Amino acid sequence: MNKITGLILKTQTYRETSRLLQTYTPLGKITLNAKGAEKINNKDRILSQYLTYIEFEYTEFKEFMTLKNAVIIDSYQKTKSNFQTVKYASLILEILERVTLGSEDHETIFNLAIEALNYQNIKISSLSFSLKMLYYLGYGIDLKGDGRKIKGVSINLGRLIYEEESYQTFLNYEQTIKLLKLTYTKINNLDDFDDIIIKTLKEFISKYYEYHLNIKLNALK
Repeated sequence: MNKITGLILKTQTYRETSRLLQTYTPLGKITLNAKGAEKINNKDRILSQYLTYIEFEYTEFKEFMTLKNAVIIDSYQKTKSNFQTVKYASLILEILERVTLGSEDHETIFNLAIEALNYQNIKISSLSFSLKMLYYLGYGIDLKGDGRKIKGVSINLGRLIYEEESYQTFLNYEQTIKLLKLTYTKINNLDDFDDIIIKTLKEFISKYYEYHLNIKLNALK
């Protein structure tokens, strides 16, 4: 019997008494059948919830498995107790749920998601996660300058725009510096930004995902 951890991204009732758990693990996305989890007295009812970090046992790793001998690692109760923090946490889970990932990246992405969820400022860490994820998805923003004076960033072109270029920018120079910090700084070393910058960066990320991946992120509405 093997053990593995997982982050529950989505739940739905299955055959009246059970619950299906869409779960992201270091080996990829799977669906777990939590048998009887809809029953009030079932031992798996509490742990079979959205935004819960669990460990469980399996014999053979497959896309659909029965939940066995599961325990809670973190239920994120503090995050769930506040509407704003749970909304930012939901951004991380929504991205993991809705995108298709290459198999070689799962463990790195899983660890990055857990790190973002555990960071003291989830408002900042969730935005950083969403930007870092773009590189694993093949749509990373080209933020490496070539020595010319930077004007800002273009959503359509997905790169820095320089002063002598006529392309339209969504972010100005100062906002681009903040974007660089969110993108390249390790999550545990992130600083907070003011609300105006946060609002602008949220709009940028939302529009970028919609333009390049055709995904409207509900958590950023």
